[in-house]
Amino acid sequence: MTTEDRSDVMDLPVRDAWAGRWGLTRTSGNRWRASISPRWSLPDRVFGGYSAALCCAATLAAEGSEPVEPESRQLLSATIAFLAPVRAGEIEFEVGEVRRGRRVTWLTGIGRQDDRQVISSTLAVAPSGTDPAPASVEPIEPPADLPTLDYLAETWPFAANFDERAVDYPESLEKFCDGSTTIDLWVKALDPVFCGDALSEQVADVAIADAHLLDGVLRSSGTSLTEAFSIDLQVAWAEEPLTTAWRRVQIEGNPSAQYGAARGVVLAADGSVRAWAMQRGMLDV
Repeated sequence: MTTEDRSDVMDLPVRDAWAGRWGLTRTSGNRWRASISPRWSLPDRVFGGYSAALCCAATLAAEGSEPVEPESRQLLSATIAFLAPVRAGEIEFEVGEVRRGRRVTWLTGIGRQDDRQVISSTLAVAPSGTDPAPASVEPIEPPADLPTLDYLAETWPFAANFDERAVDYPESLEKFCDGSTTIDLWVKALDPVFCGDALSEQVADVAIADAHLLDGVLRSSGTSLTEAFSIDLQVAWAEEPLTTAWRRVQIEGNPSAQYGAARGVVLAADGSVRAWAMQRGMLDV
């Protein structure tokens, strides 16, 4: 099953059905397999945000000491380690429960390709709230006069999976390195897998944060976007974040000679905080 073939999953047990939406197939116990489509690729590797999201999805399907439906969980935090470039094609995950506390459970997952560890995730999860979901509000859209960032998809196929509008973002690759350390843009995930439920929307936050955190570093360092590699990613969520299609992402980069760092916030469309994020990256200069 590929990440684009998610049919006939609802006849499976709930955990397998939720994982099946992500193109994950259980091979045994806490082991899962998926095939990553080239549409999530950079020229030479898979977009790290999608690899991280897929690793989180597999980890959230881990069986622990008690049966838990993934959709009954909320993410409190996620720590991702990018161990090696992920390539399009088959990837296997081994996941498990590290410890179940009275209120918080820790889960971990390792992704492998060709018997090599390529990505890992450590997640802190808690039961989702018992209160009813917030009442629906009128959808909030970004201002109509904001420029789109379609030029990104012309170079990186994965960018076509997002609708993005610039508040403070370079208008072209040629003008990207303009010395600024900040990034401000609106983002909407277009793939339905990121929109199915509150937990999937949190996983989408992981991909969205990775997509742009290092931009603040690259914009000020003069380093090409093709010469940066994520080392890690940390995301911490507000409790029961507001469901939202559009997110506003605001980032501040801290450039350095070899290892840049960035921090940012992912806001719901109404301006409330969904998540805080930090990332370290290696600059190939």
